[in-house]
Order: sequence, then C-alpha cells, then structure tokens
Amino acid sequence: MGGAITAIRTAAASAVATDHLARRSPSMLGMIGAGNLAVEHAFAIAAVRDITRIVVWSRSAETIGSFRSATATLGIPVESAVSPEDVLAVSDIVCTLTPSRRPIVRGVSFRPGQHVNAVGAPPRADHREIDGIGMQRAKVVVDSFPTAVAKSGGVLLAISEGFITEDDARTELGDVIVGKAAGRMSDTDITLYESVGIGLQDLATAELVIERATARGIGTSINLSG
Repeated sequence: MGGAITAIRTAAASAVATDHLARRSPSMLGMIGAGNLAVEHAFAIAAVRDITRIVVWSRSAETIGSFRSATATLGIPVESAVSPEDVLAVSDIVCTLTPSRRPIVRGVSFRPGQHVNAVGAPPRADHREIDGIGMQRAKVVVDSFPTAVAKSGGVLLAISEGFITEDDARTELGDVIVGKAAGRMSDTDITLYESVGIGLQDLATAELVIERATARGIGTSINLSG
C-alpha cells in the first residue's frame, strides 16, 4: 500500500509541475520507462493537459503492452519508441521514470519548449537520469532545495561537473506556484522538474486515502494505541 501511495503522490506532484511549467497547447506526452509509475503519470498529466498521443520507451515490449492496457480508459493512442532519443524527438512533455544510475537522457536531445519531469532516479547522490548538459540547458525547478542538494544525483553531479551551480537549482515548485519565483518565461524555454520526493507529501496523501476509504466503508480499522 505504501508503494501505491508514493506512486500516486509522485505522479500528482509531476502533474502540478507540468501544469505550472509546461506550455498550454495540446501536447504529446513521452514516457521513458513504462512501469506502474508511468501509468500513474499518464492519468495525472492527462488531467492537466490535453494529451493527443503518448509515446513510450522501455527495454521490455511486454511492459509497454501492460502500460497500453492499463491506460486504455484514457482513450489516448499509445505508440512505442525504439530509444529515449526518439521519445524526446516528438514529445512536448517528457517523464523519465527509470531507476537509472547513469544518464539515460542526454540534454543535447532536448527541444525548445519541452517540459521534462525527472522522476525515476532514487534519492542518491550517484544516481541520475538527466546528464549535466540537460540540467544546464533547462530551467531547473526542484521539489525541495535542501533535499535536492543533499540527495539528487541529477543536481549534485551536474554541479560537480561544472554544468550548473547550486543557485541554478534553487527554484522550488512551491515558490513558482505562489508567484515568488519564475518558472517558464517563454514558449521556447526548456523546463525541468527534478523530483526527489518529500515524505510529508506521502503522509498527506495517505491521510486523504484513509479519509476517503473510511467514508466509503472500505478496509478495516485497527486500533494500535494499546
């Protein structure tokens, strides 16, 4: 259950980032990775943007088939891509959803106007999905600056390689939402949401799930107070 809540919360945060950072026009959604987290992202992002097609890359054709079945109720055509670069070549919004240690996305492939949600890499200083050039080319927005400079390999490795500085990763999504910081400034900007994860958001999501399950009489309540 904890994993499901984290997946839902992560996708919801990416959808909020997409709503505030991606262009408003109808969009093609690209997925690099096709597991359960990709399914959750498809539903979440389709709720904030008019998605015309979804293009997906995965090392496993079976996983893409499962993704296509799981998202069928969206009524959005799903196409498979032969490489991450092919996803980037056609997508307006891209979600990277792999537990990658080495960059699976090269910034030279970013296109003007693209928005990227970098989600899959675990919060470890030596794991990243986006290379330093990608971090340099994009307007980087993080969920939490202290967490990003402590745990985001995407940020830390790009800093150590000299592509960006800490100040380049200082913009938090919350500040963009309330207007304290700038996000996308033009249709040609490349924006990148670096998602590391905030535990408090998981707790808030779990509370909502419990409240709604209780209201519907779903599940079993257990008193753990003694």
